[in-house]
Amino acid sequence: MAKVKTERGIARYDAAILPHYHLHSSKTDRIEGSRDEKLDELIRSYFKNNKIKDFEIRDTHLQATGKFNK
Repeated sequence: MAKVKTERGIARYDAAILPHYHLHSSKTDRIEGSRDEKLDELIRSYFKNNKIKDFEIRDTHLQATGKFNK
């Protein structure tokens, strides 16, 4: 289980085990998970092809901040 925090320090525990990303509304602190296999592959491919010296990446986390229109 992973802990997801907002900019205001509000935390939520996420039980999702499949790769996913978080969409966070800075106005309402609403957080939703989103799956996107193309984005996941793009991130994996980027770090595979652009290695960071003396660092091995095991996992990545992405949180996009914006607003929900509904």
